[in-house]
Amino acid sequence: FDSWLDRIPEKNRQDFTAYYLNAAKTWDKEVMITYKQEDMPQSVGVVDFEKGRMDKSTAYSWLTDDTISAGTWTTTGSWSYTEELDIKSSKEIIHTLIDIVSKNGQLLLNISPKANGVIPQAQKDSLLGVGKWLRANGEAIYNTRPYITYGEGPKRLKSSGHFVEMDGEYNQENIRYTQNNNTIYAIQMGWPGSRKKVTLKSLSKLNLPNLQIQKISVVDSPEEISWEMTEKGLEITTPFTAPNKIAISYKIEVGMSN
Repeated sequence: FDSWLDRIPEKNRQDFTAYYLNAAKTWDKEVMITYKQEDMPQSVGVVDFEKGRMDKSTAYSWLTDDTISAGTWTTTGSWSYTEELDIKSSKEIIHTLIDIVSKNGQLLLNISPKANGVIPQAQKDSLLGVGKWLRANGEAIYNTRPYITYGEGPKRLKSSGHFVEMDGEYNQENIRYTQNNNTIYAIQMGWPGSRKKVTLKSLSKLNLPNLQIQKISVVDSPEEISWEMTEKGLEITTPFTAPNKIAISYKIEVGMSN
């Protein structure tokens, strides 16, 4: 549902929800109801932010619906094809996706084909770039859950909600975390250079005194890297060669001591 669902009487909303969810059982399908603002309870739907997102991690899941065109609805952004459409780069989409997933959100990405169904080359190039990164780094995104903290570095987002604005671009100063069972992924949104020290402050001895690190590697890289746990944080030395320069995923396999 797009906005203003609250203008429909609550009884009608309840009837729709019951009908739809009961029908899904007969279809043997998993379904989802999305809404905006506070138009429905979180217990029956997923809140959606149009061209926006949360600036913090949440206990509940949420959704961003965004479009591949750059800008906002008041400038150059569009949900449909136009001849003068500016297209987001793969880098921008990947960084947005990483930030969203680290905060317990999901990204629904709109593309804008022409009237005859053809997807313009600029959009293809951007999507293929996203696919290339996900093929190599997908384990840091798919089937993961938010970590204790979503990340560190400059916040960039000016606020939460719809049509959010950025205060600069994400870069190597920005780290985002995800986890899957006993593996923590620290995703650095940029390449700091060969053999550089990266300090993950959220994984310090002070913050996690019982954390036992078994192994650290770089996703999509055969290189072995050195690391050291310090009072200030987990200090990782970057590999000599970047697997890519858009975002680097550090795979941290851990255990907990008594």
